Amino acid sequence: AHLAVAYDQTIHLARLVEDLRLLTQAEMRRLPLERGTVIPAELVAQAVEAFSPLALDAGIRLEQQVGANLPALQADATRIRQVLDNLLTNALRHTPAGGQISLVVTWQGECVRFSVRNTGSLADEDAGQVFEPFWRAEAARERDRGGSGLGLAISRQLVLLHGGRIWAERAGQETVFAFELPV
Repeated sequence: AHLAVAYDQTIHLARLVEDLRLLTQAEMRRLPLERGTVIPAELVAQAVEAFSPLALDAGIRLEQQVGANLPALQADATRIRQVLDNLLTNALRHTPAGGQISLVVTWQGECVRFSVRNTGSLADEDAGQVFEPFWRAEAARERDRGGSGLGLAISRQLVLLHGGRIWAERAGQETVFAFELPV
């Protein structure tokens, strides 16, 4: 039993060290990107397929909305998928049972916008801080269900490396995490 606990802690620390390494490389603009042609609808379908069982287990409805005639992007598909995974993980963590998460992708002029909308709550004053390393909302700290506080910081850096932008906001009764990548 003691070895199992030590092993789990070792795995957790290894992930934390890897996240810190990735964040540092991205912040210093030394993280290499393997750019290629990326079809936004395919990325969304893969993400929804991967997260559907987790959403089902949590009693959360997960849906996708893909705009028509989306252009292909020149991006690192693995890194953009990592951003989507981080945003969906965050949404699952903060959406109550019976809630809904929508992954929406649309064409916005010179950019393709990816949005993860959920029925979880985000205080207006927290929206500007969620992308800071190690920052966690008070509610996440109280229930101690959150991660290390690096996923959204890494996501921001990955989007910036692609020449895009990322933000969080309240939209009525929903929380929206969105990012845009240039076409």
